[in-house]
Amino acid sequence: MRWRSGLSLTLGLSLGAAAMLVVPSGPAGAFDIASHRAVYKMTLGKTASGSTVVDAQGAMLMEWGDSCEGWTVEQRYRLNLRYNQGSESDIAVTFVTYEAKDGSSYRFFVERNRPMGGSENVSGRAERSGETGGLASFAQPAPEKIDLPKDFMFPTEHTLAILTAAESGKR
Repeated sequence: MRWRSGLSLTLGLSLGAAAMLVVPSGPAGAFDIASHRAVYKMTLGKTASGSTVVDAQGAMLMEWGDSCEGWTVEQRYRLNLRYNQGSESDIAVTFVTYEAKDGSSYRFFVERNRPMGGSENVSGRAERSGETGGLASFAQPAPEKIDLPKDFMFPTEHTLAILTAAESGKR
């Protein structure tokens, strides 16, 4: 599905930004993610040969919150793409998630707006089912359920696992 590639890009941006704001909180392997809000300017560094995109400009707002029971992430970005034939495209994406600290559940909502193409929403939740893995249930754009493997990780859980491994020298 087309929306999954956009969701992957958005998840990647969130995890990258989150990794910059993690602080040790005691014994080895224990980290806290500092609640924060930041705005990033985005520009196109370079393009591949034959690319139709000649320029990209935009901004991203990233807000990470730490509550007693979970983490919240809100990310908004707006990007203007300019193409080699002279046309332009504006993209606006809002990404909001909640992840339970006990690893039991994850909720997500993604809205992507394009002035010429309307909006596209993706929303749902994922639940861990003990030893059997979990289940992701999409409400939008259409109801769909996807079984998750027993070793899956939610995004913040994954970020913390990477940091713990890095601290102990693992790659």
